[in-house]
Amino acid sequence: MKKTKRVIASVLALTLTMGCAVPAFAATDPYEDYDAKIDIEGAVAIVKGIVDPLAAGQKFADDPTITDQANEYAGFIDGVYDALKDPFDILKYIDGFKEYYDKYEEYKETGYVSISREYVSENFDEQASIVMTKEDYEDLTANPERYELHFINGEAVIYRDGLVYGLENRPDALQGDIFVEITVAQACEILKRMDKIFMAVNTRNEALQQIEDFMTEHGYWNIVEDEIVIKPSNGEYITPYNAGSGSDTYKIQKGSGYVYIGDYCERNSGDEDTIIFDYDTSDTHFALYRDGGDLYILDVENETLVFVDDYFENSLSRVENIQFSSYITLEYKDVIKLVNKIKGTAEDDELTGYKESTVIWGEEGNDTITADGGDEYYIHAGSGDNTITASNGNDIIISENGNDYITISRERNRLFTSENPGYNVINSGKGDDTINLDGNNIVVAGEGNDIINSGFGDDVFVYYYGDGDDKITDSVNAWSNGGTDVIYFADLTPDDVYVRRENGFTFYVKGNKKGSVNIPGTYQNGASKYMEPIEYVAFKDGTVWNLHDYLEQTRYVEDTTYFIGKDSFGYIITGTDDDDTYYTANGDDYIVPGKGNDYVNAGGGTDTFVYYRGDGHDIFDESNGGSYPASGEDTVFFADINSDEVHVTRFGNKITIKVNDSDDAVELPGIYQSGFSGPLHPIEKAKFADGVEWTFLEMLKMACVEGTDGDDDFIVGDETPAIYCGKGNDKIRGKEFDDVYIYNLGDGHDIVRDYTVWGRSYDEIRFGKGITSDMLCVKVDGNEAVMSIPNTEDSVTITKGEIELFTFVDGTKLDESEIFAKAADHHYSETPECVWTNNEGNYSAKFVFVCSDCGAKVSYAAEVSSEKGEEDAIIYTAKATIGGKEYTDTYNYSPSSYKSPDITFEKGRNAVKLTWTDVAEAEKYAVCGYVGGKWQMLAKGDGTSYVLKKLKAGTNYKVAVAVMINGEWKMDTSKAITVTPLEETTKYPAVENIEYNVQYHQFKLKWTKVKGATEYGVAVKQSGKWKVYAYTKDTTFTSPKLKAGTKVEMVICAKVNGKWDTSNLNARAFSVTVK
Repeated sequence: MKKTKRVIASVLALTLTMGCAVPAFAATDPYEDYDAKIDIEGAVAIVKGIVDPLAAGQKFADDPTITDQANEYAGFIDGVYDALKDPFDILKYIDGFKEYYDKYEEYKETGYVSISREYVSENFDEQASIVMTKEDYEDLTANPERYELHFINGEAVIYRDGLVYGLENRPDALQGDIFVEITVAQACEILKRMDKIFMAVNTRNEALQQIEDFMTEHGYWNIVEDEIVIKPSNGEYITPYNAGSGSDTYKIQKGSGYVYIGDYCERNSGDEDTIIFDYDTSDTHFALYRDGGDLYILDVENETLVFVDDYFENSLSRVENIQFSSYITLEYKDVIKLVNKIKGTAEDDELTGYKESTVIWGEEGNDTITADGGDEYYIHAGSGDNTITASNGNDIIISENGNDYITISRERNRLFTSENPGYNVINSGKGDDTINLDGNNIVVAGEGNDIINSGFGDDVFVYYYGDGDDKITDSVNAWSNGGTDVIYFADLTPDDVYVRRENGFTFYVKGNKKGSVNIPGTYQNGASKYMEPIEYVAFKDGTVWNLHDYLEQTRYVEDTTYFIGKDSFGYIITGTDDDDTYYTANGDDYIVPGKGNDYVNAGGGTDTFVYYRGDGHDIFDESNGGSYPASGEDTVFFADINSDEVHVTRFGNKITIKVNDSDDAVELPGIYQSGFSGPLHPIEKAKFADGVEWTFLEMLKMACVEGTDGDDDFIVGDETPAIYCGKGNDKIRGKEFDDVYIYNLGDGHDIVRDYTVWGRSYDEIRFGKGITSDMLCVKVDGNEAVMSIPNTEDSVTITKGEIELFTFVDGTKLDESEIFAKAADHHYSETPECVWTNNEGNYSAKFVFVCSDCGAKVSYAAEVSSEKGEEDAIIYTAKATIGGKEYTDTYNYSPSSYKSPDITFEKGRNAVKLTWTDVAEAEKYAVCGYVGGKWQMLAKGDGTSYVLKKLKAGTNYKVAVAVMINGEWKMDTSKAITVTPLEETTKYPAVENIEYNVQYHQFKLKWTKVKGATEYGVAVKQSGKWKVYAYTKDTTFTSPKLKAGTKVEMVICAKVNGKWDTSNLNARAFSVTVK
């Protein structure tokens, strides 16, 4: 599609000079029904606010491993999260620990056993001396048989004479019937005598809280912070360490083996527990690994594995600090950054994030990723068609190629602040993605045709050149809105886009990489104002549009062959050099259709049409906005054409302003009679470059009636300056007025009838250029006379008594009697012409006499004789006696040497064009084909080329050219050639399926591919002509919203080898009825 060279700017300058100004809105506000936000600075701030999150998202997209270097201690402490990439073999150590852990689980479930050294760890004595009084410790050492060691629900305790001593951390519960039951008072009396306890409880464990409250209230219990020195163990059994309440310290000594820490306190008392690696760690390396709710810490060089039970799942079991050296201590938030990472595989994975911040990598495959509840998620979904669900927080979601389905849900109880605005960054990469949003989001939908459903919150939609056709919706209703939303064209300026009011608003991107962003719908706010779901549109140069701005942009239409305007703001349209079709509403429009045969229906309002010389045959249809008197003042402005360079014609309900001596014209349909009030105005004024203005009534009076190029049958009922008969075989009937019928060469066989009911008229037939009075051959049959022009297909039939005057361009004027007198006898010339004919060597002749009045011919056959002349010449003599007078003529034939022509050919579709060299003596040529084993003449003629048609692609044909000389055919088959047409490279697109959208009254076509096709055109038949509606490289087309019941006649053409195949359009056409 070639855009017209004329631009609006030059037109405005010219039209203002001529007094034809562009419509303005001085009196009214065209946007008074639309409620637009005007906080442009706020929109700029929003766009600036996305810079850092967007950069972070891009950085993560470019290199997802940046999350591994997100701390200053990388290289000393690392997280392991990928089972396939475990450089520290931490999983091997974990497997070894789990063997001991399983043994311990079996061991602690034994009922009870007498205490003995084989069950007591090497640190047992030290622990017992801490727990018990000196007296009790000495008694235990001297009389171990009095004591029993029990493992109850995973906790080790000592029982003696009804008193329970905790050797490890206090147990969660002491259940069963193995203890002697004591009262709460007895238990408290026993506990008074102890310096320190881990756990004391009655046998049913029902009064634990009462005991703790009693002891604390009376000052008997003095819970101190414990410091436990732990040496890694490789023994048969591994005992868990639990210091219980208080801010406890677990000091891990150097050595290989396992450490099991299960720090648990009954209530959250604000204690700060710490694990310390109590040795020089400068020469080692630590690896952390998360297994569900548990944490593993590996000293790689010393082969020490620390297991922290329930570290992530239960805050009461959490050790708050882990000290790796004197200058590096990790808190819980530091640990989760290292270990909260999930790595997928190349298969279809289901990946679920942790409740805290999480990094998730999906590889190939169609993954399902769920990441709800955390403050931050870094999701790199990889390729494949992924389904991603995340809560709105400070999340970054990156997806590569694939058609993804992304949902951001809102957590209503989350508090966001200016420091933590809760922006999600979604970069969905290539593919046709569906993105459902809630909260505050930054969306880079990437290449592909994406659907983005925006929810409540402030969203920024980032669009780059080449990102495809995207559609954005927003959660807006009459009582609330979806936040402040911005479309940000990151690498485009306002000059790179144009706006259309289609299904809401559509922002179309110019350039080779066509694309668009659609905002469906304009929503009503309450019961009055309309508001738009997307509040602002921003560009890379800092320009920001609000609703009123892009409403204004919809007025400017260019670079399109088909447009339907729905608003009454008034459009400024610059057409293309193709055949354009434009519809507008009731605004004041300014339209420059440009070259091509254009159709413009501008509706109501005060409209201006600008027409230039060479713009073709345009139709400016104001019939649906016409009135009498006029409600608006519509104008056709002929920008470079003077008033004396045109003439006005009328036919039926239209008038046409035609440019003299050209095919340029402006057609104005819609002259309807409105009762007794007069004709409706299709347009009010015509202006010309010389400053002349014509009103509609003036044009109507000066308009000559002119028929079409077809066979017309019409009555002229109004007074008119002239009636142009026009081409075709027409029947024209005039009435009471003094009519002038203009007849030109090529106007065909016309019948003119003119009769008067009231009074008498004086009518004239005026013959045009090239017709003189002496050329007419008149034949009278009763009351009718036929005036014909010899040797043409032109004639005029009249009835006697209806036409009074006949005039010619040379000034000759004849009345009816003089015309009828020309129907007397013919006057033939005295000297005839001898016409010789050579029929394959047989010469014949005839003498022809021509009537000087009408050109009628009379011929007489002659007798032909021959005799030999010099150098083998033959002299033919023709003789005839006519009317007693003898006429003679001779023809000399001289033979010459014959040289056969050389033949070349050009391939065509199912045809070839043969071309051969001229032979000087040739009288005729014949194209011959070798058919059925012999040569046959296929066609004869005088020229040196011929097109063989109806050939079959892929078939060879042998051809030669014969030459007639002296009436004899000569053919040299040695110069025969073999020809073949073009290979069949295309066929017509065939519609495979039609889908209907009943809700929006649309339909979608799908057709078969055509081999070699680079583009398809969808054409619609309008007013008997095919108009191209859309071009596409795909094999689908979706119609705009139409009226239900509308029947559309369509055809699809393919572009192959740079050419459009427009053959058999009517035969291939099909119809679609809108539902």
